[in-house]
Amino acid sequence: MFQHFLLVASRNLFKRKFYSLINILGLAIGMTCCIVIGLYVQNELSFDRYHVKHERIYRVLQTFRSTSPGQKLNVPSPKDFQVWGCAPVGPALKTDFAQEAGDKRMQQENIVAIDSNAFKLFSWKLLQGDPRTALAAPNSIVLTQQVAEKFFGNTNIVGKTMRVNNGDNLIVTGVVANVPPNSQITFNGLLSMSTIRKSAPDMFTWWGYVDFYTYFLLKDHADITAMTAAIPAFLQRHNPNDTGYTMAFEPMDDAYLHSKAARQPGPVGSMLNIYLFSCVGFIILLIACVNFMNLSTARSLERAKEVGVRKVLGVSPWALRRQFLFESFILALVAAIIALVISKFSLPFVSDLSGKNFSPNRFISGQLVLWMGLLVLITGLLAGAYPAWFLSRFRPVAVLKGAVKPSGSSLSLRKGLVVFQFALSVALIAGTIIVNNELQYLKRHDLGFKKEQVLVINFEGDDQVTRNIEAIKQSIAGQPGVSSVAASRAVPGEFLPNAGTSIQGADGNMVQKIPLIYEIDFDFLSCLDIPVIAGRGYSRAFPADSTQSMIINESAAKL
Repeated sequence: MFQHFLLVASRNLFKRKFYSLINILGLAIGMTCCIVIGLYVQNELSFDRYHVKHERIYRVLQTFRSTSPGQKLNVPSPKDFQVWGCAPVGPALKTDFAQEAGDKRMQQENIVAIDSNAFKLFSWKLLQGDPRTALAAPNSIVLTQQVAEKFFGNTNIVGKTMRVNNGDNLIVTGVVANVPPNSQITFNGLLSMSTIRKSAPDMFTWWGYVDFYTYFLLKDHADITAMTAAIPAFLQRHNPNDTGYTMAFEPMDDAYLHSKAARQPGPVGSMLNIYLFSCVGFIILLIACVNFMNLSTARSLERAKEVGVRKVLGVSPWALRRQFLFESFILALVAAIIALVISKFSLPFVSDLSGKNFSPNRFISGQLVLWMGLLVLITGLLAGAYPAWFLSRFRPVAVLKGAVKPSGSSLSLRKGLVVFQFALSVALIAGTIIVNNELQYLKRHDLGFKKEQVLVINFEGDDQVTRNIEAIKQSIAGQPGVSSVAASRAVPGEFLPNAGTSIQGADGNMVQKIPLIYEIDFDFLSCLDIPVIAGRGYSRAFPADSTQSMIINESAAKL
């Protein structure tokens, strides 16, 4: 029976080559969109799931509500602004190091200071070194495989020494495999937290310092609800004087897509994007299936005699329906193969467009084959169910007499399918135009400063640069093509911890806060072409501008 179905289906496909080509290409385009969108959705949903214990890993959120009338500085956030916990259990204190290895001197970013228990929580594969001791001692560092090969040419480097820009020596105690792209916590190296504790011990006992991320592993069968209920008592024991501080626990599985915290250790996703892209993929596939149904029913009269002869020979309607459905599955299977080829070669473009890392080398997997089988099944049923039912209803006597005419109900359904397909296409095109217009608006919108032709050089953590900033500015300003140079603690839009202040309200209480303050030099406003609408900018002619002055924006002026 299968061989017979396959033979008949092959004959029909090759007999009507143009029709088959249109249907296959239509389905292939729809499937390609579904595959690409499916890869994106799978990538988003898989963030941090590579950790073996991800279901039991939680992190600490904290909320500040200032209640102290005398509090003036170092208010890290406005009301209900969530950041991470204070205890240094998880990845924290991101910093940049300029490092030396032998005769090489390079700038390496994204070095994360982390507790010695890191490898007990997170499933980072240690290629060299002992996970129990790699991050225990001060001045210890674990490098990723990529960075180890960059500095030393190989990964067999345990015991090697690296000199950082402040003159300290770091001992390489391990090499970890490169972090997967679907990880919110990304790094090029792991610095032992005891290194930071040695140089700044006070921050580890100050509950108001918020430059850390705290993760913890829940015991088997432990109740996170009971732990959450015990938070008030916990804070009363350890931090009784700060009544404006509270905590919450968030599952690591929710960190990427569902977190409400404003400060994150890495990228964050959006469930709204997943829903939108999933709907778009389904609509595109539905349009392709409706197009298949329209073409199949439109040429139904061409196959009417075939149906009539088969029924005269004793073929049942169910056998005919199976035959037509089988043809639909064959078309869907061929379209799926073409869609896989197109998807694989389009992955580099999709990666550049989305900012995600979709590697063609890891494209084919058992999970993808399973999903493709399901996609072929769904597409074959959606596209072939109605044509199979419609064609199998022809009466053999009327067919052989040539008296077959489309009924009013079939014509109405075909017209309805055409209108439905057209409406979906218009909605999809309109949505694309609206989204594109919104993106263009964001690109053209005036941000209040000039960002074109501006180059940012990050000297974070380099004390020598801070001490010699004016000389460095003069050196850069002397380069051809440089029109102006300025220095600041951050660039517009960048979040800084502990960089806010409170202001005194009309009732004398310090309740209204400015959450973010940047330290800038005299040339910052003119360099970024930021207009001063009232008063004046900083000037070297006024010595007090260096120590006792502040420029606020319009929103702060309304407080």
